[in-house]
Amino acid sequence: MRAWCSVGHYLQGVDVIGRVGRYASMFGKNHLFLVDSFVCQMLGEGLYGAYPSLDGCTYRTLTFEGEISRKSISRLVNEAGGEFDVIVAVGGGKVIDVAKMVAAQSGAALVVCPTIAATDAPTSAMSILYSDEGEMNEIVLHVKNPDLVLVDSKVIAGAPTRFLSAGIGDALSTYYEGESNWKTGHANYVWCQSEQAVGTAAGRAVARACMETLERDGRAAVKACEQSTVTPALENVIEANILMSGIGSRTSDALLPTVWATR
Repeated sequence: MRAWCSVGHYLQGVDVIGRVGRYASMFGKNHLFLVDSFVCQMLGEGLYGAYPSLDGCTYRTLTFEGEISRKSISRLVNEAGGEFDVIVAVGGGKVIDVAKMVAAQSGAALVVCPTIAATDAPTSAMSILYSDEGEMNEIVLHVKNPDLVLVDSKVIAGAPTRFLSAGIGDALSTYYEGESNWKTGHANYVWCQSEQAVGTAAGRAVARACMETLERDGRAAVKACEQSTVTPALENVIEANILMSGIGSRTSDALLPTVWATR
């Protein structure tokens, strides 16, 4: 059997994060923002600019700092309460992964707004959990990927270049990991707790396109990011790092305990 999973919707462009409220309203009226304190300072009220024109929509914000542990997740769930039907995660991989956990427990729709392009975490159906001491010890697989990933190219261009470079390295491995699994018939991560499936031809093609995009545009994209300038090359690499890497052929050689989450 072959299996594929993908983010529900993906939007990328300059200044799109200012419209996050309007996009989130397509999935529900009551929105819970999960952000880190740095993002609050960086984006400020620009995150919420659309709300005065959104009839019936409400929002509140919780900040997250520290490690993604079972204890911190329980704390966030308790603080959030149950008065929301859309979670909006804004920040890096840890905020995104903890938002996936809260969404899985609450059944809320999930909108992800990454502020860096360092990994494919925004589009994946996976959360990586740590102990309270900061040691990685658990991978949680979710039933579905985020409902919407909203990537503001201007925000990514303004982030430190080292994050984009790290994302290029992470995304380049997608093709080679996928080819190894394809040739050996190794199962992938899609619903692997109950199914054993290999990757698809579509996933293989996306993984190849990811590699080719990075080889063609990687250097120019890094140069553009160093100048905080959005160029076609940077747009292409952002898409490769976040979207193509996330839905391309995936390895499943997990050495850590894996828990199945329902959502």
